[in-house]
Amino acid sequence: MENLKRLKRLKKAWICWNGANFSEPEYLAHPVVVFAENATLAKYAAWGDIGDVEETDEPPSFVEVRVRRDKDADIFQYKGRKENRATIERFIESDKWRKKMEDFVAANLSRKVYIYSGEHGMYWRSGRSGYSVQRDEAGVYAAEDAWDATSHCGLSKRITFEDVK
Repeated sequence: MENLKRLKRLKKAWICWNGANFSEPEYLAHPVVVFAENATLAKYAAWGDIGDVEETDEPPSFVEVRVRRDKDADIFQYKGRKENRATIERFIESDKWRKKMEDFVAANLSRKVYIYSGEHGMYWRSGRSGYSVQRDEAGVYAAEDAWDATSHCGLSKRITFEDVK
């Protein structure tokens, strides 16, 4: 995402594994992820842990430790918190959704809407009590009231408002 390019990266993540036993880390149940500035420092950081994770009789030699960058696990500074890329992307998407909903409500305070939950694939009933797959059984809310009822919901609920016609 464009916004991530401007964030300060605090830690580089590396995935490490025993190259003597596995050619690629995808075959591992529990690869070792470490944070270091370069591949050599990542190998040193992971070296002792790899044998423990794989439960082998002998830990790998330093030469057998394989390392690959895992940019998705990098840690960034975001709004005063230290978070990985996936978490920040969810925050950004949630912020966009919230802004879009707030703008809609501000421009349409008394507009009548149905509340649709994408998570459930159903409409909210009147009085905020239950769901219905039938639009004609859905509650009718003023946009401002609909936002009051749903503003606490996260992006995972996939809440949208549909105009009452």
